[in-house]
Amino acid sequence: MKKYIVSFLVASIFLAGAPFTVQQVSAADLNIRDFINLLVAIGVITPDKMPAVNAFLATLNNPTPVTPTLPTPVISLINNKLPVIKSISDNGGVSGDTITIYGENLKNPNGDTLVQFLYRGVDAGGVYASSVKSDGTQVKFNLNGIIIANSAPVDQLRISYGPAFPNATKSNVINFTITLDVATPVVPPVVSQPSITVLSPNGGENFSVGKTYNITWNYSGVDKVNVWLLAQINGRETKAPIATNINANSSHYSWRIGDLDSNNVKYKIGVLSTISSQNDLSEDWDWSDGFFTINESSVVIPPVVTEPSITSLSVGSGLPGTLISVFGKNLYNPSSPYNVTFNDPTHDNGVPGSAMTNGSTLTFAVPRLPAGPYTITLENTQGQRSNTVSFTITAPDSQSSVTVTSPNGGEVFNSGDIHRIEWSAPSSITSVAIMLKDSNGTGDWIQFSMPNTGYYDWTVKKWNTVNTQFKVFITGYPAGNAGNPVDSSDSYFTIN
Repeated sequence: MKKYIVSFLVASIFLAGAPFTVQQVSAADLNIRDFINLLVAIGVITPDKMPAVNAFLATLNNPTPVTPTLPTPVISLINNKLPVIKSISDNGGVSGDTITIYGENLKNPNGDTLVQFLYRGVDAGGVYASSVKSDGTQVKFNLNGIIIANSAPVDQLRISYGPAFPNATKSNVINFTITLDVATPVVPPVVSQPSITVLSPNGGENFSVGKTYNITWNYSGVDKVNVWLLAQINGRETKAPIATNINANSSHYSWRIGDLDSNNVKYKIGVLSTISSQNDLSEDWDWSDGFFTINESSVVIPPVVTEPSITSLSVGSGLPGTLISVFGKNLYNPSSPYNVTFNDPTHDNGVPGSAMTNGSTLTFAVPRLPAGPYTITLENTQGQRSNTVSFTITAPDSQSSVTVTSPNGGEVFNSGDIHRIEWSAPSSITSVAIMLKDSNGTGDWIQFSMPNTGYYDWTVKKWNTVNTQFKVFITGYPAGNAGNPVDSSDSYFTIN
């Protein structure tokens, strides 16, 4: 019976929540009288309950009443003072830091010491101390492997003896912040808008046949380019490639000028991305701002004896003056440039050609010969001669016409306006090119090549010029040949 009574009384101590720790017991068997005296001393049994306790003891044949005095103690108690934080080595830290807390009673007498983090007074996780000084005046903890509840920020910390002492063993709080490791954000690369600007020739130059000149450009966001030559003959323009698939980052192309027509002919150079849409909203193409000229010249260059070979032409027919590109091998002979010979039963006429230095392309202008079929051969004064290919010279009056209807003169526009350019052309014209020219004859493409739809919605703009007077020129391209019927606005219109 005594065993059960003692168990009941011990349980009552813990249920009462008395804050003490049993350090040692010196008696093998606990006397009920002494134990009740102990409960009286620590306040578990209050004086008003003593009559009932004595009555209970009388039923156990232990009539001696209990006097509420504490005998010589058989149990030693530890005075449980709360932990107190006085200072901290650093009021903030990052992963890997070791922080030291200074104070009193920081050592948990019953186990590990917990450093508890708070955010706005609410639990935000914690970490156990890595070392605690035996006298309880110093605690160290490491921020490696810390657990932050719900990834919450931290603004304070305190010392806790852990869950065994939920309320009575938490220290005062002290300000403390943790800077969590944050990955450096990945910044996507800046992709520049593809653009090309022709630097040279850019207008006004006077070149000589037989000499080599550098075509130069600036570029951005472009991989490969094609180099084109544009010729203007009596107001009519034709164009053809002189170099293809050139690395844009070379920023130049060495162009040897063959015996191109210099009689009342003006030229421009165009550099275009190989994937350019060539419309007025893209900037991956550009032409010389103005025209340059080419004059005849005599150049003595060492001979080359490799026979030329033609594989194809850029087009199979064209009007006189149209620029045509010949593709093949060994088309460049610096000592004796090739002429392009047109042969038919009654004619045997040659025109000079201008070849790329790599020998794969040669450009010439269709001579002023009667319309009809011809065979083309490349040959020079050294007796070198190529194979022949067929070509048809078309008559100007056999081409369908193009008529610009708007803008046709007198209109006034501001840069940024939207205006519909309109024209009439028969269905035999499959594509057109649209150019804006000022009153000085300088021009720039609005559309380099587009289907013959009869209209184009143009965002009005002009290049860097003080000129305000302009015309629209439209060139038509009939199916199957390089014919170039051209029409322009009847009078100048104004762009402010």
